Amino acid sequence: MKVKRLHLEEANRFAREIGDHSDWVQGGGGNFSIKMNNGYMLIKASGFSLKDVNQKQGLVMVGADRVKKYYQSLNKKKITVALENKSVKEIAKQTTDFLNVGNIRASIETGFHAFLQTYVLHTHSVYANVFTCSKKGEERLQNIFSSTKIRIAWVPYASPGFGLPRAIELVRIKFIRTTGLEPHVFFLENHGLIVQADTVNACLGLHKSVDRILRIALNTKAVFAKLTVPETVDRSLFEPILFPDQVVYLNGKKKVDLGSNRVMKETAIAYLFIKQQILKMGGVLNPLEKKSVVFIKKMESEKFRQRVL
Repeated sequence: MKVKRLHLEEANRFAREIGDHSDWVQGGGGNFSIKMNNGYMLIKASGFSLKDVNQKQGLVMVGADRVKKYYQSLNKKKITVALENKSVKEIAKQTTDFLNVGNIRASIETGFHAFLQTYVLHTHSVYANVFTCSKKGEERLQNIFSSTKIRIAWVPYASPGFGLPRAIELVRIKFIRTTGLEPHVFFLENHGLIVQADTVNACLGLHKSVDRILRIALNTKAVFAKLTVPETVDRSLFEPILFPDQVVYLNGKKKVDLGSNRVMKETAIAYLFIKQQILKMGGVLNPLEKKSVVFIKKMESEKFRQRVL
């Protein structure tokens, strides 16, 4: 099945306009999707840094309608590591490596993309995560956006992969029933944000607007770009654990050897920024629960991301 040149150009635009900003996406984090008119969607491949995605690599095609039906068929199933790992295989069946790259799979967050609008962008914005990783983050965000025309929804923490689509869809349905409208933005507790729209311009523009509003609220400009970390640091510097990618890339030995590893350094700097800004605004850290950390460590899809990067 052939992908239209327009969709490839749009994918390239997402990668170029978002991928070079390590305050928005770090390492292999973040993703985007583009729904096509045949029940399929174009989505970033797992493990690829957004900045490395282009029209020749880092993209796969997924049967969005079939993925959506699969998730809906398991709505009442208890979320376990076994079910999570099984869902990876099911999504693989609906994935086409149309660029013939080999050893490639769809983003672990393919599920929620299938439920949302035509253009979907998910980032791990450090400015958003100052709020999503702090106590009373939802309340603060509602206050910030109450004077804007941007409709936001808060999604309680759910594990990346199978749990997150279910959590997002529950929030989305409730929001629509209450307001009659789709949310523009989903803020994911201890994770990041998602913006959705009907055009690529609107999607990218919405993300930039949200970013500007959050920066103003935090009263920060270029602070993030000035942060650096030594090559070797004690793991205690990265405690408590605030978000999933921290588990994937930094939660290892007592001494964390960052070396020249871009992925680990970007994740480390993001963590330090988020932690500093939460404390600076007088907030309280909202760490991941131990059971959530254990769950992430057992996810086959997260182990794959570690191997790829």
